[in-house]
Amino acid sequence: MVNVLRICSRGLPFLLNRNPSLPLARSATCLRSFSPSDSFSTNSDKPLPPVSTVLTAPFMSQVKLGSRLVPLLDDSARSSEVSEILNAQLSTSDGIRGFFVSYLTAETPPTAPVNVPKILKSAMETTSNPVELIDLSIMNVIMPKAQASEFLRLKGLEDADYDGPMEGSNNSMMKSSEMTAKRGKAVVEVLMGFEGEVWERTRAQFESVRRVAKGEEDGGEEDERWKIFFEKWGYEEHQRSAIAKVSDEIL
Repeated sequence: MVNVLRICSRGLPFLLNRNPSLPLARSATCLRSFSPSDSFSTNSDKPLPPVSTVLTAPFMSQVKLGSRLVPLLDDSARSSEVSEILNAQLSTSDGIRGFFVSYLTAETPPTAPVNVPKILKSAMETTSNPVELIDLSIMNVIMPKAQASEFLRLKGLEDADYDGPMEGSNNSMMKSSEMTAKRGKAVVEVLMGFEGEVWERTRAQFESVRRVAKGEEDGGEEDERWKIFFEKWGYEEHQRSAIAKVSDEIL
């Protein structure tokens, strides 16, 4: 079952937008993006769809398919089948967004290790759509990180690494956003471990993000693109600081 409210509260509304140049501004918009009528079922007893269907499936179908694939990522008995479907998902825009919505917001014990499964690493390395995978993976870190920082601000806290007791829904949402960012960071670190153009683009894009977050943009095309992104989302100083910090950790 896809938990829409959990997705929105973790700072991932961008993923729900089919056009990356038009961000969704509020969680209410995020909620309206989900339609209950969809051709894909989250019932694990049903067979996975054929590759031809995955390649043309709309976003919400990809989210539901992702929710079925996530529990199977470590299932060696179905690795061949899952790998084929996952490779198809990560080749399309809607597929990348849909899968990672499910992967990053999957419910797991708080103490569970954040390890990217081998089958996902392989699909990421061989994707035919690396540019979009890289850009979305970066957003999957900085957006929930900024969201977590905002929850902390709302509680009157300044330390982005605060780990003490908190009360109410802000505590829960902050922890959820931090977990999403932590998983997103693990995905980016996998990309940083690849060779060639994938590594080069991932590093270059995160360097650009860091410059913009610190107010040190160089006027280049990529810095300008990320500057516009930051401005559209209205990131304030505390959020930019949190993004700069996680960028330093990755780089």
